[in-house]
Amino acid sequence: VGVSGCLELTGGEIDFQSFKITEFGVAMAIGIDEAYIAAKAGVEFSGYEMAAGIFFGRTCTPEPISFCDPDVAALLTPGTTFSGVCIYGEVWLPISQIVLGIPPSCLFRVSAGVGAGTFVFLEGPTFGGSMLLGVSGEAICLVSIEGSIKMTGVLQDGKLKASGSGKFEACVGVAFIEICFNATVKMTYDDGN
Repeated sequence: VGVSGCLELTGGEIDFQSFKITEFGVAMAIGIDEAYIAAKAGVEFSGYEMAAGIFFGRTCTPEPISFCDPDVAALLTPGTTFSGVCIYGEVWLPISQIVLGIPPSCLFRVSAGVGAGTFVFLEGPTFGGSMLLGVSGEAICLVSIEGSIKMTGVLQDGKLKASGSGKFEACVGVAFIEICFNATVKMTYDDGN
C-alpha cells in the first residue's frame, strides 16, 4: 500500500574548503496511509552555523517529524496519524567577528544562537512551536563555555504540554589535560502539572 525511504548522513561531516556540511537527511513516503517529505540540513562556514528542518504531509509515526525537530516528535502521542507541516531553523552567529571584527578562533570567539520553529497538524487540531537561545565562547585556546535553553510546546486535544532543557558546559585545559563541568536542567509542563 506504499513505499518509503530515508537517506541520511551519519557519523561525520562533508568538509569542503569554504564550508562543512554537518548534517543532512531526506525521508519520503508515498502510499495510501502515508505521504510525506521530510528533510534536514546543517552547514558551518566562517564561524557561522546554520541548521534547518522541514516536514509536510501525512505520517502514522512521529519518526519523520524528528527530521524537522526531534523535540516536537518527542511531545507527540505515538500511534496517532499526523497530517500537517513542521518547520524549524537555527543559526549561531560569531558575535566577536560581527561586532569586533575578530575572526573566530580558539584564541577568542563569542557566538550567540537563536532558533525558532512552528508546527500544525490537522488531527486534534494540534498547534505548537519551539524556541532556542544560546551563547558559546572560547579564550586563549584553554577555556570554553556553552549554554543554551530550548523549549517546545504543543496544544493537542485542548491540553497544553511543553518540555525543554537548559544545558551548560565549561572546560579548562587542552585535549589530554582538560577539566570539564556540565549541567542539564529538564523542564516539563503537562496541562497544569
